[in-house]
Amino acid sequence: MTKIIKPLGTESICNTTTFSSYGNNTLVKISHASAITTLALITCKDSTNTTTRWTTSVIGGETLILQKGATDILTSNNTAATLVAVPVAYNN
Repeated sequence: MTKIIKPLGTESICNTTTFSSYGNNTLVKISHASAITTLALITCKDSTNTTTRWTTSVIGGETLILQKGATDILTSNNTAATLVAVPVAYNN
């Protein structure tokens, strides 16, 4: 079955200095364009950036579609510009 992913904005860097709700969208595509041995930790926090909702890891070369609350923000422990995210719509 074919997956259809519709970008709803422009990709932006997701690292230690960025905190974004990605346009209050609930689906976000994360791509890690680093070496395959490089692991990045994605953290989802509430809109006040105080409570961690969940964390997950993404390895270099991997792309994930993550679901979060509309006002939740995403950040990463990645200090480089190799991890990018974009809000998406999904249909299969």
